[in-house]
Amino acid sequence: MQLSPGWQRVLYAAFMTPTRRGWGIPVVVKGSMGIGKTSIIEQMAEEMQAFFSVLTLSNMEAVEAKGHPFLDEISVAIGGKIEKRRQMGYAPPDWALQSNQALRAIVFLDELNQCLQQTFAAFARVINERACGSYQLGEHVRIVAAMNPTNMAAAAGGVDLPPQTANRLCHIDGSMPAFEQFASWLALNETPKPFELESAAISRAVEEPEEIVMRQWAEAFAKASSEVIGYLAARPGKQLVEPDPLSPEASGAWPSRRSWEMLTRARASSWVHNLSGEEALMFESGCIGKAHTGEFRTWIADQDLPNARQWLQGQIEFESDFTRLDRTQAFLIAAAIEWSRMEKHKRQKELERLVGFYSTLTGRRDTLVASMHLLSGNGKQEIKEEIFALPIELRKVFSQIGTFKTTALAAGGIR
Repeated sequence: MQLSPGWQRVLYAAFMTPTRRGWGIPVVVKGSMGIGKTSIIEQMAEEMQAFFSVLTLSNMEAVEAKGHPFLDEISVAIGGKIEKRRQMGYAPPDWALQSNQALRAIVFLDELNQCLQQTFAAFARVINERACGSYQLGEHVRIVAAMNPTNMAAAAGGVDLPPQTANRLCHIDGSMPAFEQFASWLALNETPKPFELESAAISRAVEEPEEIVMRQWAEAFAKASSEVIGYLAARPGKQLVEPDPLSPEASGAWPSRRSWEMLTRARASSWVHNLSGEEALMFESGCIGKAHTGEFRTWIADQDLPNARQWLQGQIEFESDFTRLDRTQAFLIAAAIEWSRMEKHKRQKELERLVGFYSTLTGRRDTLVASMHLLSGNGKQEIKEEIFALPIELRKVFSQIGTFKTTALAAGGIR
């Protein structure tokens, strides 16, 4: 697994720790709303090839932890005779059955401190004994929970964890992952599949509306994500702007990693559906709020960036202004995303042009780091052969920048 340093690596180690009851120390990840706790844990489950079950406890009842009651008929011997008697039984819920049937499973208890008291008490047994009522979870089932800080959760009726449960959990501070990791996840993990209707005929004269969207989506999303990443790289304080949990703003739209992803999709969708300027503004403002949308749009208009793909192909030029390195940073982010979308092993000239531009800024790692991580997919994209094919002076650019490393580069031993 390619995890960034920090709580994700600690969580993975906890998942892979043997205990007397099975695999995994029970963990609770604590962190602000909208920083991507669920997305990160879900991605970890995917990379571990584990069945992933999300249980949002604030919307669940105790029966989902105890089992569903039913009347069962059993045979008992009484006075030498076999008689039929009815007794109450409990059928395990789907999440427990599916977790036990999987080769490896992660049960994710979300919003742990925002559920009803009886629900919390029932799920405490899942945490404490790895059991769902009388149904025992397998040794391969890991338990992980997440909760928001008590001051934020209190607005929705949240409470502190009871000491007896808190003492059975490993508490991890789920701080926001590095911006470069978030940028790579936002820009490069969007691989939409062609839309197909199950009942559709083999050939149709008219495209379904979803098919029309998907035909345009990849390009629109790439452009929107490059703008959002460029803005957040230049304005890191805007990644998470938490309102006072008791203020009216808390119940409206405000910026977080989660809502910035939502805005990226809204912006791309506005282009695909040809929304008017007023309609697009309404759509985007609904994600992060009017004031923040206005600042974001003003910054985009101020950049006035050229087409990154045309630049990569040598059709246009771009010059770096050292008094406006935020503009250079945004442009290089867009160029790295465009390069990553090109067909592999048919983009060498474009890579030479991009790395050649990096060489003019080797003393400004802050300007390059987001683009270079996108270039390598945060270490996940296999570009080793393409880098080795660069002229030696361009290969040296990576080592000149110093602290930048990816799995591809480290494995190749570039000096």
